[in-house]
Amino acid sequence: MPVLRKNAAANLSPDVKEYIEGVWALKKEVGADGVNTYDKYVDWHVRAMMENTPPTTNRRNAAHEGPSFLPWHRWMLRRFEEDLQRVRNNPNFGIPYWDWTADVENPSGSVIWEMLGSSGTPVSDGAFRFDAVTPPPRGNWIIRNYNQYGELLSVQRGLHREFDDLYDVSGDQEVLSAVSSPSTAHYDESPWHDGSAAGFRNTVEGNLSGGDRIHNGVHSWIGHDMMSLHSPNDPVFYLIHSNLDRIWRSWQQRHPAAPYVPPDSASSDLYRHRLNDPLHPFSVGDPVKSPALVLDSTALYTYDVLI
Repeated sequence: MPVLRKNAAANLSPDVKEYIEGVWALKKEVGADGVNTYDKYVDWHVRAMMENTPPTTNRRNAAHEGPSFLPWHRWMLRRFEEDLQRVRNNPNFGIPYWDWTADVENPSGSVIWEMLGSSGTPVSDGAFRFDAVTPPPRGNWIIRNYNQYGELLSVQRGLHREFDDLYDVSGDQEVLSAVSSPSTAHYDESPWHDGSAAGFRNTVEGNLSGGDRIHNGVHSWIGHDMMSLHSPNDPVFYLIHSNLDRIWRSWQQRHPAAPYVPPDSASSDLYRHRLNDPLHPFSVGDPVKSPALVLDSTALYTYDVLI
């Protein structure tokens, strides 16, 4: 039976509390390589962002600014959800989502920050504050720190956020347009990067000229670490991407006949983004993961409300 992902703000006490407990459990679970399970996901995100596709371009990487953006994050989110279910011994747990459109007039006033902490360099309140005095699981959240070149830094520090109203988060009408507009009735289009003039993927990712308000906008509004290669260091990352996946699921429900593109017959320059290409780095040393394998996720999870 599919698990149910619920609105974080509407279910703050039970769902977000369990999410926090699970995240801390993954942060404390250290593998044979010395890397904890939570930070493993940070590493994957960094490696994907450093993998230009093809290597000669800077317009697209293995997980962003190209067609695999949505399936890549869907796969990551589902695997993270499975890890949370395991450490919480709760196979029915679903990652909650933050519907930031409900908070568009005052996103910093969302109730989610009451438990997840607010802005700061470092964040000094909430479940993920940096507090060397208070031991985990209620203090001393330390990030997996990378520089802009994908190099792991030895300097340890807390999580940085700076709610920045120079950036706008998207409202409900903008999201509704993304799932129902004629310009987004197809999944993606040439040139298959941030310069694509239309299509659902580039619209929700936030790369279209004149606006970055859906995915990119909320990352930019939170700021600092959420604008970096290592953005999954911030546990709100998964609540954001749960909502983004909800938007994609809503689009899929409205456009059931729209295929994922590009197909396998497309140019090899689109490697990592075609229907059955391996998602990097999830397929390194493991069975191949591909966009095709995550297009239908209805058997695994559902959402309390679609758009």
